Amino acid sequence: RDISTADLHFQVAERTAASVTFRAPTSLAGGHFDIRYALDSSGHFLHVEPQLVGLQEHVDPGKLFFQWQLWGLAT
Repeated sequence: RDISTADLHFQVAERTAASVTFRAPTSLAGGHFDIRYALDSSGHFLHVEPQLVGLQEHVDPGKLFFQWQLWGLAT
């Protein structure tokens, strides 16, 4: 089944000077999908870390496939 992050309702769960974590709750108690964006120490590279929390019994991480579409400015 395909799920688009555009269909999820993310809220800021944590924010620091160099990172932000967005969280989308699931219908399962305690379950959520986090996406953490963090700049490296030079501030030039953006790391993206998706994480499924509380869904281990329902989702097999070995069968997940993420397709990223990025738009941005280039110089």
